[in-house]
Amino acid sequence: MIRYLKSMPGIISLVGIIVLVLVALIPTLQLATTINDIMRVLISLVVLAAALYVILSNKYEDDVKKWAFGVVGLIIGYWLPTT
Repeated sequence: MIRYLKSMPGIISLVGIIVLVLVALIPTLQLATTINDIMRVLISLVVLAAALYVILSNKYEDDVKKWAFGVVGLIIGYWLPTT
């Protein structure tokens, strides 16, 4: 698991999740709605791409793949309540 967190997909996933949580927790940011929505979609796609890379490649161990599946579930859970 630590090996994954130190890899590029792991770093992208962690940074993306932190940004998504901060955007959700701080609704008082004075950002334009369109920029805010675009960034949410963009970050979600980048994090999803990193997680799917880990899942579909055979370079990572099973415990790392479980973490990547968790990231995919987190992104789905993030977007489901807003639709």
